[in-house]
Amino acid sequence: GDINRLRPMTGLPLASYFAGTKVRWLVENVTKLREDLMDEERRDQVRFGTVDTWLVYQLTGSKATTTDHSINDDTDTEDDD
Repeated sequence: GDINRLRPMTGLPLASYFAGTKVRWLVENVTKLREDLMDEERRDQVRFGTVDTWLVYQLTGSKATTTDHSINDDTDTEDDD
């Protein structure tokens, strides 16, 4: 396919490297996820992250989530403010 077909909308080429396109696909194609995101009570339970984030979450007994901020520079998934 054309790796530049999404560039006008996202500013990025189509690549598995960028998490934003993966998250968007999940929200658009996984009904339960979309329903959870729209439900005020369940919305806060939805998490997106890297394998590193998941490992920290699991190793701390679901008490901590963290990530390397340089990853967020590449994925544009964290508000820097």
